[in-house]
Amino acid sequence: LPLLEELAKRSAQNGVEVKLLNAEETLKLANGRYKAGTGDSLEISDAIEKLANAQYNTLKALYTFRAAQIEYLRTIGERYNAN
Repeated sequence: LPLLEELAKRSAQNGVEVKLLNAEETLKLANGRYKAGTGDSLEISDAIEKLANAQYNTLKALYTFRAAQIEYLRTIGERYNAN
């Protein structure tokens, strides 16, 4: 069962990490286009918003995973150890 938990955690992490990396890259590209004169500030604002959403979703996914992990441990009569 710990293996299944680890696989679930990694799968969830990979999904949100990919979205976070994509959002960071989108912002980087938008800034580059703006500096080159081919982009506008609206594109940068949109990229910043997407990055903020990706960061929020990353934290939300981690919280949801930890809450489920704690509930599972509580169900089987064990205590959560953060270490």
